[in-house]
Amino acid sequence: VDYSLGEGEAPPGSIEDGTYHSKAYVDQHVANLMREQNRKRLSLEEFKKKRAKDFEEIFGGSELDEKKRREYRKQLDAEREAKLRGDKAKKDKKKKKKKKKKKGVGWA
Repeated sequence: VDYSLGEGEAPPGSIEDGTYHSKAYVDQHVANLMREQNRKRLSLEEFKKKRAKDFEEIFGGSELDEKKRREYRKQLDAEREAKLRGDKAKKDKKKKKKKKKKKGVGWA
């Protein structure tokens, strides 16, 4: 690529549209692209084999961890059910209070 510019001649691209770069930047960018193109990349299967130990540490794999996760999941499910059902006693109190207020009984 020829980057020589005549007098009064603008470089390719422009600063306004963000496409102008120096010759050194363009050369460095092209060199980086060529280096990346020639590099061998791991397939997903190769990566999994290479990082199996790390996956084991991060995500766990022992039976004990699995048992803890199941117990915790049961606890979360029970809490969610309780919240979705609502507090029956609280609803009953609210209904009674509303009835008393309607009848005029109670303090107000």
